[in-house]
Amino acid sequence: MNYQTFLSEVGNLKSLMSAPNTFKNRRSIRKVKKNINKIIKDAAKSQAKIVYDQTVKLYEEILNSNLD
Repeated sequence: MNYQTFLSEVGNLKSLMSAPNTFKNRRSIRKVKKNINKIIKDAAKSQAKIVYDQTVKLYEEILNSNLD
C-alpha cells in the first residue's frame, strides 16, 4: 500500500469536506472517495494473496510430512 498517496487523498478529502457545498466540490469528493476505496481494495487483495499463499504452503508441508 502506498501510504503517502493514501494520506494525501485523505487530506484532500478532509479539505473538500470543509469547503462549501457546490456541485464541483461534490464531484471532487466522489472522485477522491473512489480513489481511496480503490487504494484500500488493492491493499486488501495483496494481503489476501499473501495469506492464501502462506496457507497453501502450510497445508502442503503438513500433507508432505504426514505422507512420509
